[in-house]
Amino acid sequence: MGVGVAPAAGVIFGELVRLRRGRGMLGEGVHARVGRGLRGLCGVAADDDAVACRGKLTERLSEALTRLPEDMRVVASVGLGLDPGSGQRFLEHRLAWLAEQRQYSARTMGRRLDEALRLLAEQLIKDAERPDSNGWYVQSLKVVLRLDMESPETLEERVIVATVDGLAELSASISVPRHRDDPSSAHVLDTELVYGGALRLQDHPSESQFRRVISLPKPLRAGERHEYALRTRIPPGQLMVPHYMHVPLRRSDFFQLRVRFNTARLPSSVWLLTEVPPAVIYDREPAARVLTPDRFGEVCAAFDNPRQGFAYGIRWREG
Repeated sequence: MGVGVAPAAGVIFGELVRLRRGRGMLGEGVHARVGRGLRGLCGVAADDDAVACRGKLTERLSEALTRLPEDMRVVASVGLGLDPGSGQRFLEHRLAWLAEQRQYSARTMGRRLDEALRLLAEQLIKDAERPDSNGWYVQSLKVVLRLDMESPETLEERVIVATVDGLAELSASISVPRHRDDPSSAHVLDTELVYGGALRLQDHPSESQFRRVISLPKPLRAGERHEYALRTRIPPGQLMVPHYMHVPLRRSDFFQLRVRFNTARLPSSVWLLTEVPPAVIYDREPAARVLTPDRFGEVCAAFDNPRQGFAYGIRWREG
């Protein structure tokens, strides 16, 4: 069963208002108080118990809150009982505590909370309407690229979220452009699924594209998360282009890249590329922030909510 049409923001706002009462998310009966709109947006299934329901709500609301302005994020978090700093049992006490912190009147704080929850409702719907090609999106992608080994190797750890019921496999492509100085006829990539399922198919539709189909341990329900890891290796003797980039073609909420260079062969320059058109990757001198490897040859970068079709990652000039 696919995901239905997202409910109107006014409906979700009303459900958030009901959810903030009393102790908010920390109160009893959250499972009974949450409305159908929030259930759908947060992936709460009909047979989820109270613990699972609270967990899914907390996770999804917390994610959406990160995309609000800082002041609205704090107000909404305290209002819903998600901020551990408020430490207050009832809504009026939590708001009084925050009003004192911000030097607002209680009435003003009440208006600010309504404003924050309206923004949160809009953000929840906006997130739900982001494209999620083929029934899933990437919640987190963390990559370690090892360039201090005999040949380049990556460990890619992904957390994906299903957006349809019955998701049983994932199809993902990896682009490995040929290095300009590579004269060999072969151009290959070794792939191993470390955990999280089994590789059902590996094919090579074009010289630079490698497709992997992963069978999941069990079908996922809409809103359910799954984690898996891929290890990829470029065979010894095959050259690697001097960059690692993430160009999301589906929703991608977080990307982290750590590169470990060989300290005996450090690059002459390292650049951080953020939200650039893919063509910029190959500019001779990118107009980008310069990174300095630490004493172990490592650089690291993280990107929140990368935009589809733009490139994010690290490029270097070989020394």
